[in-house]
Amino acid sequence: MNTNDHGFYNTEFRNRSTTDKHVANDDEEYVDVFKTDYWKNVTPGDLLAGTRLKHELTQEQLAEKSGIHQVVISAYETGRRKLSRRAAVKLAAAMGEEPDSFFRNIEKQ
Repeated sequence: MNTNDHGFYNTEFRNRSTTDKHVANDDEEYVDVFKTDYWKNVTPGDLLAGTRLKHELTQEQLAEKSGIHQVVISAYETGRRKLSRRAAVKLAAAMGEEPDSFFRNIEKQ
């Protein structure tokens, strides 16, 4: 198997013409993440943590922006506390995201 620049493994590798503008340069195979076993185990806390990291925020910074204490954010992210819709609205607003993005995997099942 070959890896691309991001370290992900391609399940298929074929040489293609560089004139084909509709094909990724490294022939990546695209997979619908919602159909993977991994996605079934992702929690709202995982999605919260990923979104926070995407915005390059620490838990402390998100706490300041959202008005939710850092200890509570940590509990949401680790699954020690269930993420409520009310908290999701505050956290999402602080990051400019939609609150439903934290519950995507639950709604897809």
